[in-house]
Amino acid sequence: MSLRPPQNPKVSGSIVISQMAVARALAGDVRVEQAIETLTPEQRTELREQLAVSWCSLPTLRAFHEATARLMDEPINAWHLRVVERAMQQKFTTIWRFFLRLTSPEALIKRTAAIYSKTYDTGAMEATLIAPGHSRAQLTGWPDIPEYQLNALAAGIGVMLRAAGRSTVSVRWARTPQGARFDIHTRGAPA
Repeated sequence: MSLRPPQNPKVSGSIVISQMAVARALAGDVRVEQAIETLTPEQRTELREQLAVSWCSLPTLRAFHEATARLMDEPINAWHLRVVERAMQQKFTTIWRFFLRLTSPEALIKRTAAIYSKTYDTGAMEATLIAPGHSRAQLTGWPDIPEYQLNALAAGIGVMLRAAGRSTVSVRWARTPQGARFDIHTRGAPA
């Protein structure tokens, strides 16, 4: 579990880079640059200097998505989810897809926690199998996680499981005093 206080959570630079690439593909380079120009000088620098091994302030990434959504005339949460899902789909259509299809649902759910720890520097996630086709992931250490981030986490879990060949995936979250609980239901085996 991370010891970082939840006041300024950070996200992996590789996530930021992939989301910005998707934003460029969806909105175009001109709109993305216009969105970046509306940010504070510190936020602009943070985004432009991102490396896959660095960390980016979550408020900076959120400000980028808000600015881009405004320019695209889209609701921010719809834009954010579209970018997150597309970025995750791209990640899991590479060699990952082959390995994901060889992995049991139980192992995939357990890996969710490991993927989380490489994505965020705040909080921790544990995942357990409740019954065949039903798992639960528990996020702790981030009691005030924003709703949009909970939606993004749920979407990412869903994309990973669909990439692994699960035909039906449902991920629902509920807040808890220390973070959130994700109930994950799957059906279908890899093809």
